[in-house]
Amino acid sequence: MASNYEKSIYKQLEDEIIAHEASKAKIDALRIEISDLKAEIAAMKARHAEEMKAAIQAAVEEAVKAATEPLFQEILRLKAIIGKDSSNSSKPPSSDGFKTPRAKVQNSREQTGKKPGGQKGHKGHTLELPENIEELIAKGEVAYEVEEHGDCSGLYSTKYEIGIQIKAIITEHRYPIGSKIPPEHANNVFYGDSAKALALLLSAGDFVPFERLSELFSQLTNGVCAPTEGMLAALMPSFAKKLDAELESVKQDLLNSEVMHTDDTPLKTTQKLQYAVCGKGGCGLDSASCSKECGEPEMASTEGLGKTMQAYARTYSNERSTLYAAQARKDAGGLLRDGIIELFFGILSHDHDAKLYRHGGGHATCCEHLCRDLKELEALYSIKWAQGARSFFYDMNARKNRDLELNISECDPEALEAYMDKYDAMAAEGRAYLKSLGENGFGAKELNAMLNRLEKYKSCYTLFMRDYRAPFTNNLAERDLRMIKAKQKISGCFRSWGGITSFLAIRSFLSTAHKRGLNLLESIEKVFKGEPVFAI
Repeated sequence: MASNYEKSIYKQLEDEIIAHEASKAKIDALRIEISDLKAEIAAMKARHAEEMKAAIQAAVEEAVKAATEPLFQEILRLKAIIGKDSSNSSKPPSSDGFKTPRAKVQNSREQTGKKPGGQKGHKGHTLELPENIEELIAKGEVAYEVEEHGDCSGLYSTKYEIGIQIKAIITEHRYPIGSKIPPEHANNVFYGDSAKALALLLSAGDFVPFERLSELFSQLTNGVCAPTEGMLAALMPSFAKKLDAELESVKQDLLNSEVMHTDDTPLKTTQKLQYAVCGKGGCGLDSASCSKECGEPEMASTEGLGKTMQAYARTYSNERSTLYAAQARKDAGGLLRDGIIELFFGILSHDHDAKLYRHGGGHATCCEHLCRDLKELEALYSIKWAQGARSFFYDMNARKNRDLELNISECDPEALEAYMDKYDAMAAEGRAYLKSLGENGFGAKELNAMLNRLEKYKSCYTLFMRDYRAPFTNNLAERDLRMIKAKQKISGCFRSWGGITSFLAIRSFLSTAHKRGLNLLESIEKVFKGEPVFAI
């Protein structure tokens, strides 16, 4: 039997074994806890690293954006400037150069698959003789010949050939000895009014160069009529001097009209008038005393220096008349020196030009130019509001055109009030869109300018709807200026100020005669003979 001492030893060993097992369990638990803590620390490190990485990335992106945003905005601004052409801005077609306008590149029309030209079932048109051919033959204005092909004593069919025969006509003028001979017949041989009229029409009307025109006359008349370049050059100013009464009649027709269109275009010249500045705003801007203080204008010239100066041609137009004027500067003084706009109190149709709002009794500002500017906002600055604004103006004009086709001379009052309310709502939507862009947003400056313009000149941009006499567009004046630009493209520039004024006087006469359906050649001949063409 074990003694009490042994039992106590055994008991002590059992307690130590139990304590060791308990310690071992604790150690295992601690090891598991440490492992879990290590895993949690590793996960925390990973999360912290990702958060730090994201924060660093965001900070870098923000810093890059802050550094590059001005450059990006400048690139967009420059791209918008480069992207402007005649289809999406107020730039003239002559500025497109060899560039194809964006509107032609982005043609939205779908291909139909049909062949070009007249389609099946389309009523064709054939060449026919004029209805008044017998009258023209009787007057001797058209020669008539008969050519028989075979025996036509019986029944025959008739075919008509239209041709032109040009030949020189020599007229012998006989005066009794001692009688007075007119100054225009002083030379033994001289060119008649018919020859001078044709030469003037081809040179001033169709811009045929003097050298080529002389060769053409010589070829057509077997050398009988071969005007020199000097004679042709002197013909234009001499004819222009005979137009004072005709152009005064044109001016009166414009002043008496309900609507007058005006626009201007630059010209290149080696000689132009220079006006002194008196310190009161420039010659022509103030009272008559201002002109006296400014003195007479002086002629400036760059001829022989290989340089050109800028001048400006302005047109005053309606459906019946055209009057051109030239000025050295494109300023308010130039308008007054033209001597017409301050006397006009009807509706003035023009592009958005601040100095023109001082004149006239009402202003029909060109909405077609406005729509091109709105297209610029949409196409170049991605301002979607502009598309709806353009559609609004075109919808109003379509309503007006439908009314005119039905012989309705004014807009229905309720419809007009609805249009005016929609105009205000459109401007308010534009303001909200501007606010969303932010003060420095891309296109914000341009949109703000457009909204200021629409709000300030609402009465001018809606006059075409409130008064059906007012036009939607100033296209009439632009069409009248096209021949002026064509002349400059052919000739390059004008060599004298007198050449500009003579050319514009002749073009005023020809354009007016064309609008009134007159025969240009006969009209020119009448002027040479001293006969009136335009009734006053």
